[in-house]
Amino acid sequence: MLRHLRQIQIQIQIQNSDDDSKMDLLTSVSTAAIRATDNEYGGFGSRGPKFPQPGRIEALLRAHAEIDRETALDAATATLDSMAAGGVYDHVGGGFHRYATDREWTVPHFEKMLYDNAELPRVYLSAYQHTGRDRYARIAHETFTFLSRELQHPEGGFYSTLDAQSEGEEGRFYVWTPETIRDAIADSQTADIAIDRFGVTESGNFEGSTVLTVTASISQLATKYSLTTDEIVSRLSDARDSLFEARTDRERPHRDEKILTAWNGLAISSLARGGLILETERYTQLAHDALSFIRTHLWDSDAERLSRRYKDGDVDETGYLDDYAFLARGVFDLYQTTGAVEHLRFAVTLAETIVRLFYDPAGETLYLTPADAESLVARPQDLRDQSTPSSAGVAVQILNAIDPFTSTDLSGIASAVVDTHADEIRSRPLEHISLAMAADSRARGHDEVVIARDIDTELSESIRSDIASTYLPGVPLSQRPATESALESWIDELGLDSTPAIWAGRHQRNNKATIYACSGQACSPPTHSLTDALEWFDADMNASINTAHSDSTSRGDTDTDGVDVDAVDGVNLGEETNNSDD
Repeated sequence: MLRHLRQIQIQIQIQNSDDDSKMDLLTSVSTAAIRATDNEYGGFGSRGPKFPQPGRIEALLRAHAEIDRETALDAATATLDSMAAGGVYDHVGGGFHRYATDREWTVPHFEKMLYDNAELPRVYLSAYQHTGRDRYARIAHETFTFLSRELQHPEGGFYSTLDAQSEGEEGRFYVWTPETIRDAIADSQTADIAIDRFGVTESGNFEGSTVLTVTASISQLATKYSLTTDEIVSRLSDARDSLFEARTDRERPHRDEKILTAWNGLAISSLARGGLILETERYTQLAHDALSFIRTHLWDSDAERLSRRYKDGDVDETGYLDDYAFLARGVFDLYQTTGAVEHLRFAVTLAETIVRLFYDPAGETLYLTPADAESLVARPQDLRDQSTPSSAGVAVQILNAIDPFTSTDLSGIASAVVDTHADEIRSRPLEHISLAMAADSRARGHDEVVIARDIDTELSESIRSDIASTYLPGVPLSQRPATESALESWIDELGLDSTPAIWAGRHQRNNKATIYACSGQACSPPTHSLTDALEWFDADMNASINTAHSDSTSRGDTDTDGVDVDAVDGVNLGEETNNSDD
């Protein structure tokens, strides 16, 4: 569906363009990201240190999904595979370290941050949806397990950081030697397999010890040890269990037990998506628990204000834009997963509070600090994606997503912010990924998938499976009750005078969950299969593309079929990349 819509939009933009500055934004963003990609080792830049940059990876996946740009997918998967195989990923306990100090992703800075371990599984989930590669789902599973095991407060919120050091040495908790591997694993052949798999040597790759990286494939190990690939996988699973157990005897890195609203919002978002895409209720529950913590300890329901930080019962600091925007995205993702109207209502409240506290109508922009905060010489803004996404970019995305469910013109405000910063976004797209993706969504138009169903029952296995395997970036999944009478209580809950257009007339049919795929004013017929809805849309959009092409030819417009949008200077990403599961 997205690819056909995008093809129509590109044709229209080209027809209306008289210079390169009007080039399709997603093409511009993906071109910049591909040019920045390290073709040999993945990631961005040709030297260390290397940071994960999940926003850039998501943009590349989106470019492939929407405009069929193969080099974008190659760049994205090369980076995901290199990180998953490298030392930046914890192969024993799951989760990601802060960044790699070298070009090859071998030696990390060993600190583990909540925001990395929220945003990275989110993009691995997108890659799993888009490619169907199980290794991406595995990385998300293992990272969520790490979060719940090592960063979760007993009441549900998530702590912020694990330090890099233990016993006075950086990385000591995570590194190995052949001797410590053999001490941990009773079976000698299994120990040897683990040593070969993870490249453990006497000299090591970090101060005489080894940071584990995937250096031998499953098939190579099977050949070397005369075992089947299934047997190798089983041995490696046993080895990891043994190494994990041995590591529990080591002194653990210090944990910073601040609970930050913004970072928890990122975690809630990722876990909610994990619950839906991986069909794992535990992840949905973890998201619920974290949200419950925030609403209990950091949300003032009377003033409708967030605080920024909690530690040991102490709540401090007025919430900033990132607190509201990241939490709103997380809550809206939880609504998309569960269909619970209380989550939608809270997301609406947060979105409207963003406008009230952070939007400047005169300047048509969003500020990082609230309007009533202590006065500064100049109110700061957060437009660029750095260690975390741009709070302004995420805010614009969530204002667009929430717009159908409120009487406030959130979409108009979001558009105004994008227009205000359009020159910055276009001139430096990689620095403004979140805002660029918000602008792309606006250019694409209003796409949506609606599911009308009995909210008190589980989605069918077939629908959940379709959702898990269908990558629709920027397309809201809006659930609503099965009947118009049941919908009335939702309208009251949301404080609306009438039914939102997104839900109007889209009720359940034949006592089964019913799906509608829509873009603008065009919708699929009601169906019980997401795949069927999107296939109808594809057929309909194909007809539209053919008509648009005929119209452009009859007007004598330039034929763009011969343009090679993947011809990017100095980059060849067609080579086979490392498969960390192979």
